Amino acid sequence: MTHGVQEALVTLGDAVGLIGEGKLSARMSTDDVGSVPIAISRDRPIIEAIRKMVSHNIRRLFVEKEQGKFISDRTLIGYMFSPQRLGIARDHPELWIDEAIEKLDTRTPGRCRTGSLDEAAKEMGSAPDDCLMTDEWRVISRWDLVVKPWRAGKLEAVE
Repeated sequence: MTHGVQEALVTLGDAVGLIGEGKLSARMSTDDVGSVPIAISRDRPIIEAIRKMVSHNIRRLFVEKEQGKFISDRTLIGYMFSPQRLGIARDHPELWIDEAIEKLDTRTPGRCRTGSLDEAAKEMGSAPDDCLMTDEWRVISRWDLVVKPWRAGKLEAVE
């Protein structure tokens, strides 16, 4: 540790909280940063879900015909590394990912109006997998609320 320098860890959740409290401003709209949801059918195998997440560089897959419900990468990883699935991997490795995603729990995104990211930040939940869905069916994540405005030079402190 360097003497005289105080180290800090700031998470995306912390930054979203600062935006929601009005201490930071993300001067962009949900239309500027939101993503079109990528969907998958419940009967598809887990390996297909993994491939889709990797190829689209996403952390959430929305379930077709289940009004806004999604499966997160954390849920998928938690399931694959559960004691039951690890037992299958040990005894029958060829069957480890041979399972339909219907076995995975789903989550529901929060809702936010299409518009200001500062307002959307107030609606974001506190769980790592939380996300928002706008009126225009665009997905907003913590990454969208913080990193996209920061990269665009539009995240600033409010005095």
